[in-house]
Amino acid sequence: MPDEVKKEALKELGRLARMSPMAADYSVTRNYIEWLAVLPWAKTSGGEIEIPKAKEILDADHYDLQKVKTAYSTTFRCGG
Repeated sequence: MPDEVKKEALKELGRLARMSPMAADYSVTRNYIEWLAVLPWAKTSGGEIEIPKAKEILDADHYDLQKVKTAYSTTFRCGG
């Protein structure tokens, strides 16, 4: 797990420890922490991301979500 993610996970874990199990955000926070813990952080696909192909898929599958598509495209171009 990258250091930045670990720092965020520990922050959320501390928040969870102070939260009542009956709180509305309790299960959301717990699930978020669990997902962070089980993601294969060291595993990569090894392949290059094809920006034009990704754009084509987003345009076909997600009509009229321009802000989301722009955010994904920016992330792909920045490599993370």
